[in-house]
Amino acid sequence: MIKRRWLLILFMMGITFLIVFSFSQMNRIAYQKILDRGGLSESAYVLKSKRHQSIMAVNQALKQQKQLTNYQIQYQVPNTKITYLYGAGDFKTLPLLSGRFFTDDDFQSQVPVAVVGKKVAKTLYRPTQQSYLKFKGRYISVIGVVGNQQASRLDSQIFITTSPVQSLTNQSLSHFKIVIDGKPTLSHLSTFQHVLKAQQTQKLVTQNTPLVGRAWLKQYWWFIISNIVTLGLSLLVAEVWLFAVRQMAQKHSIGAQVRHQVRWHELRGFMLSLLLSMVVTTLLAISRLYVLQYQDLISLLIFYYLVTVGYFAVRLHRIGHQTVQ
Repeated sequence: MIKRRWLLILFMMGITFLIVFSFSQMNRIAYQKILDRGGLSESAYVLKSKRHQSIMAVNQALKQQKQLTNYQIQYQVPNTKITYLYGAGDFKTLPLLSGRFFTDDDFQSQVPVAVVGKKVAKTLYRPTQQSYLKFKGRYISVIGVVGNQQASRLDSQIFITTSPVQSLTNQSLSHFKIVIDGKPTLSHLSTFQHVLKAQQTQKLVTQNTPLVGRAWLKQYWWFIISNIVTLGLSLLVAEVWLFAVRQMAQKHSIGAQVRHQVRWHELRGFMLSLLLSMVVTTLLAISRLYVLQYQDLISLLIFYYLVTVGYFAVRLHRIGHQTVQ
């Protein structure tokens, strides 16, 4: 019996690893998508504005809104790799290969600076230790190079700061694709809409279902199937454990009080064994695998734990009644 239980615990550890592994693969793909979008999350908003004011004037208006913080606004030039950026507080940044990313000081400065992708970095002018981007007949200091080991659209991107006191373009808002993102999510959307006089607002990633977008389902259908399979395996482990309990109950004729004690003993043993195997395996797995959304992973594992324990408790109770009959 003890040997069988240890085998089941090892099997539980294998199932937990599969859960964390599939979640890790989803995180890896999702992060690649974020890089392709220039660091923008799926919850970012695209605003269409016909306002004829310049970027600098809009930044001045945004600065006056003290409640706006932890956001970035990208003024993307259509059909190019150029993005003018303005932000405040803490917002999603990009993986750095060298240098640093923009700070609040950069968004208040009279001097523009740039962050570029690793492909663009190869073309920079570098007379000394400082690199420069030649842009519209002038040289702009490049403070950082972004990218990671895998190739993405980010590699060819150019990000240039704007502020309430400077902008390298005088074109009006109507010439740009305006995307706003926040951390953890964007708040005060109505304020942005008012300042930008947005006539149209939509999510950057289309969401056609109540919980997740159709694009998400199309991209991660395999993740849903893998979770169904691993949940089925978890319940199978519970059934094998219950089979051993049923055999023991049939061999020994015991009273009602003892049956209650045995059921509680088996339930407690199953709960502790499952919890221990999941915790140990998760800690080992996340030290080796690529995981970004730790809270979501913990929530997923708690769901697995509660469903499996609940299933075991209900089946154990029924086995007790069947033994009596």
